[in-house]
Amino acid sequence: MPSPSAMSLREEIIANYVSSSPGIHRVCTDRDVQSFIKAYRWHLRGWLPSDPDARWLDIACGQGQVMSLAQDAGFKRILGVDLSDEMLASCQARGLDVRKDDAMAFITGAPQESFGVVSAFDFLEHLSKSDALDLLRQARRVVKPGGAVLLKVPNGSSPWVGDIFFSDMTHESMWTPASLAQLARLAGFTDVQFREVGPVPHGPVSITRFLLWRAVRLLRRFLNAIETGSGGSIVTTRVMLAKLMG
Repeated sequence: MPSPSAMSLREEIIANYVSSSPGIHRVCTDRDVQSFIKAYRWHLRGWLPSDPDARWLDIACGQGQVMSLAQDAGFKRILGVDLSDEMLASCQARGLDVRKDDAMAFITGAPQESFGVVSAFDFLEHLSKSDALDLLRQARRVVKPGGAVLLKVPNGSSPWVGDIFFSDMTHESMWTPASLAQLARLAGFTDVQFREVGPVPHGPVSITRFLLWRAVRLLRRFLNAIETGSGGSIVTTRVMLAKLMG
């Protein structure tokens, strides 16, 4: 590995992604993985293909949370790609199939219609807008007919998005449902759906949080309607999910 003085800031952060990040990128424990699976099986309900034999490509796989979710959902052919040795080490410790490679280089070299699912969680915001368009065009090319591209990004229309966007010095772009839908359609997708990533109702405390969040969400839309005459975006959480098809 090059000496720190020979690296760009981006390269140095990637090389030390886990060890330099005591917050959201800290070492992911087995308990963290199980919590992620429980939450995102609910957030992604009805969005996952029904064929467990479909190949799943997870771009910027991080510490393997999405890959572990895919395994839990019954998928067997799952491949992750990332540049961070620290991230990849976490995946390898869990027995996940990963490659060290640049996301764009890997997906550009992948055969056409070779995957049933392409996921990119917490990645598009690390790219410029032009690079994000190129990535989605390649994702459209490699996903099979009837397959899906699943994204998770900070939601620029949330009043609290700054807490997420500025938590990582390698973030380059910010998206709202409108701008991400525009990007997806330029990339060739015809079906673009969005979901919020709010509290998951699974017990008394979380159900209370869920109901309070729904009330605050309604209040925000009411305030927006007073100002603009419209409720504004229906996606208000700090991060959002998108499913691209067609």
